[in-house]
Amino acid sequence: MNLPLSDNFADADIAVLNIPYDGGRDPIRFGSRQGPNAIRHASILTGELIKDASPSSLDTKKVIDAGNIQLLLENIEQVFVQIETAITETLKQDC
Repeated sequence: MNLPLSDNFADADIAVLNIPYDGGRDPIRFGSRQGPNAIRHASILTGELIKDASPSSLDTKKVIDAGNIQLLLENIEQVFVQIETAITETLKQDC
């Protein structure tokens, strides 16, 4: 939706936190890690349509794109710790 990319949760009501992970699957069949960027790309037009609506759902809430969680894909157990940590930190920011 062409949201501003930010890690400043103080001014945001909603943060979209992205998890680009497709580990633990067949080593040849991958692709879901491309999902966050594909959603950003596909939602640009949607964001413009929502902004044009009256009233717009974005008028009452400040929404940011919190970016992708940086993951070390070599260790599945560590990936889940990283995901949980990122989500916990985001929730601590009351966002």
